[in-house]
Amino acid sequence: MNELFENFYLREILTTLIFLSVLLTLRMVLIRLTQRGSDVLSKDQRRWIVRIKNTAIVVGVMGVIFIWAPQIHTLALSLTAVTVAIVIALKEVILCVTAAFVRVTTTPFKVGDWIVLEGQAGEVVDIDAFTLRMQEVDLTNNSYEYTGRMITVPNSKIFTANITNLNYTRKGYLFETISVRVDHHDVDPSALVGAFESIVKDVYEAHREKAS
Repeated sequence: MNELFENFYLREILTTLIFLSVLLTLRMVLIRLTQRGSDVLSKDQRRWIVRIKNTAIVVGVMGVIFIWAPQIHTLALSLTAVTVAIVIALKEVILCVTAAFVRVTTTPFKVGDWIVLEGQAGEVVDIDAFTLRMQEVDLTNNSYEYTGRMITVPNSKIFTANITNLNYTRKGYLFETISVRVDHHDVDPSALVGAFESIVKDVYEAHREKAS
């Protein structure tokens, strides 16, 4: 370790010490020349002394940076590599937290909604910064029955999967297409339209306002 330290840092340390010593000596000489042995300094003298001090600071900082530039470059590369490694390791966590923020701002669903996510349907029962939990619902043959299983999905899926909100269906409304097949050789289909309309009106009239 000592040998490694000597090989890589001894030259830079000695150069920095010599540079700063020369700079401070030069700064002190210039300030004394500016004072010219005066007990009371004039405005111009004070201004020049301030300029000398500020210039010395700037030159000192620039010089130290120049001397240590290779090491600073190496350190920057190391920090970049470490940062990339951290991002890769925590990629899923970052995606989950970001997706949680997107969900809060866009509100594609909320607790109590029925959703379909990656082919899995369920009622959202819990949401946190990393996951959402759904109580699975069976959509086979439009049964919409709870299966008793609980599904946990990482929030990152919000970015990679389509989400279908079934909250309208959850309220008990479904769109159904009903077809009636009639043999036209025996009955004229057009003559049955009025009869069908009358039957539908009698059965569903009480629900018309709510359905609308």
